[in-house]
Amino acid sequence: SSSSSSSSSSAWGSGPGPCGSFLNHSELHSRRARLRQLLVPGSVVLVPAAPLMLVPGTRIPLPYRQEATFFYLTGVYDQGCHEAVCALELNATGEKLTYR
Repeated sequence: SSSSSSSSSSAWGSGPGPCGSFLNHSELHSRRARLRQLLVPGSVVLVPAAPLMLVPGTRIPLPYRQEATFFYLTGVYDQGCHEAVCALELNATGEKLTYR
């Protein structure tokens, strides 16, 4: 990734492929840092991606729509990541937020 310059679309990355983020890393880091401020030390947050949905009574897939909180924290919209889970863990001292 190249460094981003100031522009109206600076939060958006290039969309690097399956399960890749469409937002730049600094924007996503900022979002997770805001969540960190709300957590109690030792907390774990699990946010699942949206599942694939089918038209009822058929095998016809509905258009994919990512779960909003998952997208907000990861920037990932790809339906190929429908089984993914965003895991955030704030250590016991509250000093480090681990994102997986």
